[in-house]
Amino acid sequence: MVKPTGILCNPNIISEIEMPQTAAIVTTLKNPGPSLDSFIRYHLEIGFSNLFLFFDDPGDPSIARARKYPNVVVIKNDARLRRSWQKTHIATTNPYLYEFRKSEVSLRQELNVEIALQLALQKNVDWLLHIDCDELFYPFQETVPAHFQSLSDRRIENVIYANYEGIPETLDIDDYFREVTLFKKNFSMFPELFLSRQQTRVTKGIPQLPNRLFLFYADGKSAARLTNRLLPDGVHRFKAKQPQRSRDLSKPARQGISPSICKNAAILHYPCCGFGNFWRKYKTLGSFADKWFNQIDIAESIGSFHQESRDIVLRNRKMKAREFYKRRVVIDKKSVIKLLIDNGVACRIKEPFTRLNRAR
Repeated sequence: MVKPTGILCNPNIISEIEMPQTAAIVTTLKNPGPSLDSFIRYHLEIGFSNLFLFFDDPGDPSIARARKYPNVVVIKNDARLRRSWQKTHIATTNPYLYEFRKSEVSLRQELNVEIALQLALQKNVDWLLHIDCDELFYPFQETVPAHFQSLSDRRIENVIYANYEGIPETLDIDDYFREVTLFKKNFSMFPELFLSRQQTRVTKGIPQLPNRLFLFYADGKSAARLTNRLLPDGVHRFKAKQPQRSRDLSKPARQGISPSICKNAAILHYPCCGFGNFWRKYKTLGSFADKWFNQIDIAESIGSFHQESRDIVLRNRKMKAREFYKRRVVIDKKSVIKLLIDNGVACRIKEPFTRLNRAR
């Protein structure tokens, strides 16, 4: 089990609230593939009360699978949802940004989070976590209700979780949640952590590891305690319409909406784990632009891998794409894996793998 370097959230505090805190997940997804069932079953099993799944393709065949599960709310990207978008804070306060809703999936995610906030409030959910369908929430030691109760007890209302990035050890993977256990640690989230000279030497000698270590984002994901003032702040954060103030001066003031980094849970990210999943992802994404919102350079933000993957799949030469994927993503040499683990760059996290395969 991963040992965090510090703990912001104390699970041993005895809560004054009789009922434990509830938490839900919101996800926007499209053509999720064979891992959808594991995503749903895992999160329901560890204690999330609801999953709000926004299917970007209203005809997605995965919708029927998702609807079989209790406490899963399926919302399709149809005319009804798009009418709801028009009433969101984003649409009414930033019409320029709202115009990108068709071309930018990240904006649709943000719009869907706004809708999910209202759905969760109606169901009396206490917390909302926003993650993608290729991610798992991983509490190191607690259950989900206990974890969010500990945050509430400490009057924390907005929390950031570091994401660990999965490393595929073989070319062909079906359900990555049941097969991947090796992860890159996140060094960019914590000021007290950094790559040592030895770790830097190790990573520079491995072609699958770019200079920034991660192939995709490294700035974590967030959860927030629900209020009618809560709003999404991009796809990674939450914010409030205005600072929250306590009217009862006899009670300690809650910490504001400013986020805290929590070190006793993480987001496990399984991006492109398995060539089939890699191929399906970039076929689904298609010919996207080099800049988000015509302004933010993707390569400068997260590195060039995302665009290189787009280009290799657009050529529609599967064997060349497999060679690219194996060369740039897969780490299958045991000596290299041991080197990464021994030097603290990577770690094994087996609990989700074990839980899902035991349930199977």
